[in-house]
Amino acid sequence: AAPVAAGAGPQGGVFDSEAAATSGADTDGSMLAGGTHRIVVIALADCWVHSSADDSDVRQFSLHKGQTFALTFSKRLTLKLGNAGGVRIRYNGQEQPAPGDMGQVRTLVFPPQAQ
Repeated sequence: AAPVAAGAGPQGGVFDSEAAATSGADTDGSMLAGGTHRIVVIALADCWVHSSADDSDVRQFSLHKGQTFALTFSKRLTLKLGNAGGVRIRYNGQEQPAPGDMGQVRTLVFPPQAQ
């Protein structure tokens, strides 16, 4: 994974493993440098994903079992999952509760208080 420069806007991508996505990431649950946040989505099953970070970086893609999506953002992230039970989510280093059931479509907003 490429290093993320503070204040550079949303950055991230899809990785073939959780280890590749989280290398160099914060592990203590704190915000990253520059007040940015980090989301990591780990696919336990195939899942369609639509993300909108900071109202500017919009992505739509499929995650396949074993792949990981990692993204840093500064203000707000809207994440729509096509199979909410097929993913695990880690936000700023903290494991999140299951976002939904297998086959369930869910829209999540981070930070959570931004809903």
